[in-house]
Amino acid sequence: MEARKLSKSKSDPFQVSLRIRHPTMDPAEISRALQFEPEHCFKAGEARPAVEGTMHLRHTQTYWLAPVSVEGLKRDEPSFLQYFADKAFGQTLQEPAAHLEAMQERLKSLKESYGPVSLEGQLFSLLARLNTQHEFLQRVRAEGGDISILVVMVRREARSFTMSEAIARFLAKLGIAVEFEFVSG
Repeated sequence: MEARKLSKSKSDPFQVSLRIRHPTMDPAEISRALQFEPEHCFKAGEARPAVEGTMHLRHTQTYWLAPVSVEGLKRDEPSFLQYFADKAFGQTLQEPAAHLEAMQERLKSLKESYGPVSLEGQLFSLLARLNTQHEFLQRVRAEGGDISILVVMVRREARSFTMSEAIARFLAKLGIAVEFEFVSG
């Protein structure tokens, strides 16, 4: 993937994107399943943009890339919060509504107290959200596709990053690779 410049107006020193490549899947199906809108996508078999002096070629695989922002994670949606409620209480709750409402309020107060989410927090939130679509991700991989999280960071802001055991387990469970790219800022 070609390096992208981070937006100067953006307060985060990093940008996270989700990328899926697949031999044949329609990008619209990926968008529906994961509930993210791609920034860039094309379907296997579609014509590539013509470049003067070259033959008309077709894409050999589907490519789907969506930027992931904290706001875009919809961290207050019930299926996402259910994952954390289940973990907190050790099982699926019989009457989750009250617990989910309490978690929504807690999440809101944490966001107000601590401000921007760290890279680790954003990765964990993304992986927890993707975990709700585990079957779809398994299908993508079983059909020959691959799933990656791309992290573009400003070099001067990247002092250190330790991947927690929880994130590493999520990545292994979901079959997702992480690629880091460091850019001048």
